[in-house]
Amino acid sequence: GCFPPAICTAMNSYLKGKGYRAVDVSGSSTELLLNRYIVNNQPVLIWATMWMQEPAVTYEWKVKGAKSYSSYKDGDTCKWLANEHCLLLTGYDSSFYYFNDPWTNSRIAYSKSIVNTRYNELGKQAVVMVKK
Repeated sequence: GCFPPAICTAMNSYLKGKGYRAVDVSGSSTELLLNRYIVNNQPVLIWATMWMQEPAVTYEWKVKGAKSYSSYKDGDTCKWLANEHCLLLTGYDSSFYYFNDPWTNSRIAYSKSIVNTRYNELGKQAVVMVKK
């Protein structure tokens, strides 16, 4: 899997000279993502799980040689979660969040409560593309 630092690096390499940049907005609440980006027609890439299934720990290890930009520090326990998935959050209404899902190549809706749960379980990881 790739996480926000790798995604931002790849996106920013592609976006060089195009007037946009990718920004890691991990740690943001879904409310902030909606109010700052979605209401302004800026989709947000978020980490959740496939079909919003419950994540499962598949591997666990102690971090060694953590990079300065990592959210992990040496000695932290890292847990690799099965079902991890990225979706593009594009909208919402009173009951649902709407996504473009690259796995199904379609627009899909999930209840706000399950999305909030999965987003939190995956560490509130998110990336947005903004104008420079």
